[in-house]
Amino acid sequence: MIESLSYFAMDGNYGDASGITIIDTTGWTSEDFEMFDEVSDGDRPLLARTISEWKSDDDKEKYHAYFEKLGVPDHCYKDS
Repeated sequence: MIESLSYFAMDGNYGDASGITIIDTTGWTSEDFEMFDEVSDGDRPLLARTISEWKSDDDKEKYHAYFEKLGVPDHCYKDS
């Protein structure tokens, strides 16, 4: 059983990796990344998963409730 997770980054940072979420951001726009300024630190992993699923799904509207719950302003995701 794994009891401890650590991360090691190319920029020299390292530390505790519990709670880290890895997401493929290929195809994300600068507007997608700007959404992270709108949510709390603790909500950012959920936002990343939501954006990733939203980008790959034709039914964009079903994600609006997630964005609203996270506090992302409408202009960040509607009409996208």
